[in-house]
Amino acid sequence: MNGKPVLEVENLSVCYATRRGLATAVDRVSFTIYENEVVGLVGESGCGKSTMANAIMRLLGDGAYVTGGSIRVMGQDVYRLKGDALRQFRWTQMAMVFQGAMNVLNPVKTVESQIVDTLLAHRPGMSKQQARARAEELFRLVRIDPKRLQSFPHELSGGMRQRVVIAIAVALEPKFIIMDEPTTALDVIVQKSILEQIMELRDRLGFSILFISHDFNLVQEISNRVGVMYAGRLVEMSKSASDLALTPRHPYTQGLIRAIPKLTSDDEDIQGIPGSPPSASNRPSGCAFHPRCPYAKPICRTVEPGMTTVAGNLIECHLSEDELRSMTYAER
Repeated sequence: MNGKPVLEVENLSVCYATRRGLATAVDRVSFTIYENEVVGLVGESGCGKSTMANAIMRLLGDGAYVTGGSIRVMGQDVYRLKGDALRQFRWTQMAMVFQGAMNVLNPVKTVESQIVDTLLAHRPGMSKQQARARAEELFRLVRIDPKRLQSFPHELSGGMRQRVVIAIAVALEPKFIIMDEPTTALDVIVQKSILEQIMELRDRLGFSILFISHDFNLVQEISNRVGVMYAGRLVEMSKSASDLALTPRHPYTQGLIRAIPKLTSDDEDIQGIPGSPPSASNRPSGCAFHPRCPYAKPICRTVEPGMTTVAGNLIECHLSEDELRSMTYAER
């Protein structure tokens, strides 16, 4: 991959404290995102996607802890930053678009005041007049009439609110942005418009994106590469989004794709993955996917698999390269 690393995650582990002890939500995950790249991350609910995003931003809630590994953004280890240095680094070098704009925006303040507050907090030398002018510029950038700056969040449509959150994320021109389910609960037409806006902003401002979603088709459309998470592990990382869609290698990835309805087919046999994903506090030994995998071998039940490279894709599986190349997902 060309370009400099923007995000480097190495052997990251995140645990939650429970009454029964520590529950591992992210388990020794490693990946890199480069300049001007969009990397998608998919997986079932509870697989650790959002936990990893919050760990990168250092926004983990009470009871959640990074127990291993490192996170570097633009070469800076974010867990070595303290106090004002962390506050300045966050939003100027890395930012996040959260799912559910109404959970992010203050309902009793105008959207202008929220953008202005963000700018003044990180640009002490900026005047209020300059901040208001920048807010107008940001609204034009995300295709909202600046007259709506005086609106309260509840006075805007869902699509407009999400554009406001995106405007706040790009306000300080960070080099890396996490987008965690940024189009959830929006209708298909608005969703497509938001995605087009994201890509237009990326091309114009030159930032890299970690795009998190449970919607594989959505991730495939916007991403250069796609990672697949299962039970806290990164089980596959493709060399390209199209390659993962056409030739998924890991049994779990194949199962995800087989479960997606195709709009172009009337009689396609849609197959779900049997069983349910394990809880973070009760993971099976060996490969966590083995209870649901139609190709599980005895070794899968006792030994954790290592990473294998197949046709440029990284796959965490005990199956041989020839087996991974030739298999097709079969119902158990």
